[in-house]
Amino acid sequence: MVLVLGRPGSGCSTFLKIIANNREEYSEVRGNVSYGGITAEEFRSSFPNEAVYSTPEDVHLASLTVQQTLDFAVQMKAPGSRLPDQSLIDYKNEVVSALLKIFNLSHVKDTLVGDAQIRGISGGQRKRVSIAEMMISGATVCCWDNSTLGLDAVSATDYIRCLRILTNVYRSTTFVSLYQASDIIYEHFDKILLLEDGHQLYFGPATGAQQYFESLGFTKLKGQSVPDFLTASVDQRQMIKSTSIKFTVESLALKYQESAISAEERSAIDSYCKSVDDETLLWDLSLGTASSTQCIGLKWNNYSASFMQQVMLTFKRHALLKLQDRFSLTVQTATSIIVALLCGSIYFQLPKTSTGAFTRGGVIFITLLYNAFTAFAELPTTMFCRPVLIKHKAFGFHCSSALYIGQILFDIPMAAAQILLFSVIVYFMAGLEPTAQRFLVFYALLVVVQAAMTVFFRILGIVSRTFDGAIRLACIIVILLVLTSGYLVPIQDMSHWVSWFYWINPTAYGFSALMMNEFRGLFLTCTTRDLVPSGPSYQDIAYQTCTLPGSISGTNLVDGAEYLKKSFSYDVQNLGRNGGILVLFMIGLLILNVLVGEWIPFTGSGTSMKTFLKTETKDHTTRTLSPKSTDPQLSSPMAGALEKIHYLTWESLDYTVPSTGTNELQLLHEVSGYVESGCLMALMGASGAGKSTLLDVLCSRKTTGTVRGKILADGNPVGGWFKRGVGYCEQLDIHEPTQTVREALRFSAYLRQPHTVAKEEKNNYVEELISLLEMEDFSNALIGTTQRGLSVEERKKLSIGVELAAKPEILLFLDEPTSGLDSQSAINILRLLRRLADSGQAIICTIHQPNSSIFRLFDKLLLLSEGRTIFFGPMDELEGHFAAHGAICPPDANIAEFMLRVLNDGEDSAQAAVKWNRHWLASIHYSKMQERIRALTIPSPPSDVIDKIPSRGSYLYHLKLVTARASVSLWRTPEYGNTRLINHISVGLITGLAYLNIGNSRADLQYRVFVIFQLTVLPSMILSQIQPRFELARTIFMREKSSEMYEKGVFLLSVTIAELPHIIVCSVIFFICMYFPTSFSRIPEKSSFQFLMVVLTELFSVFLGLTVAALTPSAYIASLFTPFLLVTFSLFCGVTVPPPSIPKFWRAWLYRLNPFTYLVGGMMETELGGRKVECTLEEFQTFVLPTNTTCMDYARKFLETAVGYFENPQSTTTCAYCPFKNGDSFIDQFGLSATNRWKDLGIFAAFCGSTFVLFIIAGSRINWSRR
Repeated sequence: MVLVLGRPGSGCSTFLKIIANNREEYSEVRGNVSYGGITAEEFRSSFPNEAVYSTPEDVHLASLTVQQTLDFAVQMKAPGSRLPDQSLIDYKNEVVSALLKIFNLSHVKDTLVGDAQIRGISGGQRKRVSIAEMMISGATVCCWDNSTLGLDAVSATDYIRCLRILTNVYRSTTFVSLYQASDIIYEHFDKILLLEDGHQLYFGPATGAQQYFESLGFTKLKGQSVPDFLTASVDQRQMIKSTSIKFTVESLALKYQESAISAEERSAIDSYCKSVDDETLLWDLSLGTASSTQCIGLKWNNYSASFMQQVMLTFKRHALLKLQDRFSLTVQTATSIIVALLCGSIYFQLPKTSTGAFTRGGVIFITLLYNAFTAFAELPTTMFCRPVLIKHKAFGFHCSSALYIGQILFDIPMAAAQILLFSVIVYFMAGLEPTAQRFLVFYALLVVVQAAMTVFFRILGIVSRTFDGAIRLACIIVILLVLTSGYLVPIQDMSHWVSWFYWINPTAYGFSALMMNEFRGLFLTCTTRDLVPSGPSYQDIAYQTCTLPGSISGTNLVDGAEYLKKSFSYDVQNLGRNGGILVLFMIGLLILNVLVGEWIPFTGSGTSMKTFLKTETKDHTTRTLSPKSTDPQLSSPMAGALEKIHYLTWESLDYTVPSTGTNELQLLHEVSGYVESGCLMALMGASGAGKSTLLDVLCSRKTTGTVRGKILADGNPVGGWFKRGVGYCEQLDIHEPTQTVREALRFSAYLRQPHTVAKEEKNNYVEELISLLEMEDFSNALIGTTQRGLSVEERKKLSIGVELAAKPEILLFLDEPTSGLDSQSAINILRLLRRLADSGQAIICTIHQPNSSIFRLFDKLLLLSEGRTIFFGPMDELEGHFAAHGAICPPDANIAEFMLRVLNDGEDSAQAAVKWNRHWLASIHYSKMQERIRALTIPSPPSDVIDKIPSRGSYLYHLKLVTARASVSLWRTPEYGNTRLINHISVGLITGLAYLNIGNSRADLQYRVFVIFQLTVLPSMILSQIQPRFELARTIFMREKSSEMYEKGVFLLSVTIAELPHIIVCSVIFFICMYFPTSFSRIPEKSSFQFLMVVLTELFSVFLGLTVAALTPSAYIASLFTPFLLVTFSLFCGVTVPPPSIPKFWRAWLYRLNPFTYLVGGMMETELGGRKVECTLEEFQTFVLPTNTTCMDYARKFLETAVGYFENPQSTTTCAYCPFKNGDSFIDQFGLSATNRWKDLGIFAAFCGSTFVLFIIAGSRINWSRR
């Protein structure tokens, strides 16, 4: 076992990845890594799963329980040779049961693993699941990267002990990087590797590391652990040096290379390499892996389970994921039923007449698209689950192809069940051909198209590196899929710019096959309205014709096959061919899915990169290690004591939360204590002890549950003023990613310090904080994410700095400020807190793994276990309290680790907590605490307290600052803006090319309507972007709101105002790309009106997206409701079903309350009003004339009420009739009039305004924060 030590950024993670043969994310790796004489390339090709890397992050499928997660892993790695009569199920049960006991997870085995969105097990428990999962992999080389992150000291020690046992039993090689390691942990390792700035400063026996650095002149302090001493020796921030010799990192690396220890290690390596027989070792290793595989006959198989077993296990797991996510399943099913009912009702019992021809195509088109694009959810799901797939492939659980085949094997029957429900409702409500054969063909075609689209979107998720990139590509493809499906633009009328896509479009083959299935053998009766001429004077059908395409003069019946041929160029004889092509599409896409999944293994970037402002000049000077102290001088922010002594007391605090049924779960039991100015208090306990819960209760941050007991600040009940007077550094480092460090600190200072303090003074204070926290090197760096931005240590410093920038008057709370930091960074943070306390600040701080140096910095300790107080009092009385009850701490032990071990060793933790709580209640320390609390509860005049929390500025001042930050955030997020812009360009340009240079024929009138209808696509694009962004902004706001930085109204207005530039730019771009290629009206008045409608559409889309996001707890939930909302708007706006054909019930209210009604109506009235219609030769409906008459004479009475015109009025043989002579007559059938366009614009603008008001009300009144 090798312990890898080094600060964050020193190269520990990079080293572990190289050892684990994870080299894809690096452009070049020089040097050699030999696995027992086998080269890295050969080892990777022959044994890719024998060297594995465990990331610091816990990557799991949140919807699985702990037991299901481990069951899957154990079954995938079950050996081929097991005990006699031991089945795979027996083996799995025994191994999983043992793992649950080892990691103390038995009590949560049926709890979801969870994540940030799904409530599940605690962070420490999730870390143990990660450890167990990697142990199951059975790899020979295991690299663990900071795997004790989030674990308490006892759990971390137990974890290392397990690794030691497994390493000994399996004779494996284990590398572990730890940022905070105790001496007890250190003793379990054989060798130490010390890194700094990528340089190797020591590699050798763990027992000789301390002696080596002491020989260089470094001195180990009393109580300092060996790992802390080693990392401090090479860290200029905490230099502990007894000589005056200055070292650089390079000189220390050179000294190690020249040392005797280095020579011994090189000699040992050379001797081993000479003794290794490559072929023998390779054969032995291959035999070992072959004996552990279940795949009979595949000796070189890289996986323990056979391919079929992998498929079946991934199939079962995928089924669990889908079926256990009951909320999503319920919402999807309910949405499908509601949309089906809406579709069925608006197309209710379509007549077998000429009026039912167009609407039949509409219901088929809507049904096809809805079911096909429900598969879009696979795109984000595939991308978000990619880290789990990468991990499982590395662990040797299964290959990508097995996963994708297993998924589609479950997806098809799952989708088939949902589609069956949808189809039964729509098919029979709409009155489509009621025969079993046609319904089954209809149903089968929908299932095949949905399966093909599922695989297609899964492929798109595989090949896309980023979600924004995937959305851009998906937008282009989806628009092409819709426009070239054959309904909006028949193939014969498609522009050559887009017609090529028709032949590779599965929805086009699906739509054509569905139309053929419905119209073959169907005869439509021409209604009187569609007969030419018609009226009392025209009763002889021999001299009439039907205006429906495909009709024949002299009959009122229209063959459905002829209608398809004339309108869509479909031949019903090709039904079987198109169905077969769809099946081939599905199979071909699945094969492509398997191949792409195996060939494109995406991993993250090699390093965490920072982005600096352009004004920033980085100084890359060589780091020099000097013996002088690097502690910053006590600067003015801490120079003097606070103006007033503050104190906080809490008595008999109980906190309960709702549990299953009517039960309640009590998390805190009669907790009491106090903290005074100048006191640094530690709040400790094992994972789940109630530390963070107590901090939330004391800070008044809890929004759920019931709090009982008294919390007094300066003797007065806490209120809103208390939140403004305290600083709370939460465990999760939540910041605006696009701000720089300096900007974040200034933002906090501007909004939280008194408004009377000059801006320059606030800026100077921020600069002093930057110096004090040693953040000069990255003060102008964007905060970013952990993958591309500040490191864990830097983010933690920023979190503390943000709270200090507020100059908290009363108290400072910190939840796990050292979690994820190396030992030197941790002690730096605690020394800073110590100086704050010495200057008069009262501080309460939770801490997980304190070493002796850190532990001594605290004044008082509040120790919790299972929500009960175990000890409260001065640090120097802690050891005596435990000793008085038989728990004597050994002289060389860390008391912090010892007390946690006592509470968790040998008995149930709940019983131990009750026992030690009784000891505490009977102790002298409890009596002293009660006396002091009584003395402190004498109230000060409330005005004295509240006056110390002055006003922080006006509403407009806050709005100005918050809006400026929101605007800068959008500007510095190019992915958001670029995606939005590219989507608008794509939709506008593709629409413009699909309907290029529209003319004035009868068909062109309908195409102009469809171009206008394309505007209804914009809300779906904008909502999919704005909802996740609002959720992130709301998360940041909830943290800032808890400190009373600014009001909700300020936040809601700021996110709206920041969107206005995007609205204008996207409106202009979309209008230009769509309007001019389609040859819409160039009349300034009309084009200006249309542009105004586009702007209002953008505005309405943004307001609608924000409103839905405000009404729902997460972007995921919002995304489930969004399709239903937009489908409803699109169905009832009067395009797919003309208003006269909409059932009276819906037409009376839903049609009128639909904002898209006025959007589409206003634009149709403007574009088509006054436009002259010129039918093409194919569009004229021809009928035979009686003898001895002209066309005009015969149809004179008909023309008195007709809205069309005759091409040849003086003909004596046939008449050619065009149904419309101008656009006004065309829009009249929609109940529209050009005189109403400004009224429609006004109503649509009113919808925008009312939606914005609803957003403000929802955002202000609904609080989705649950703590």
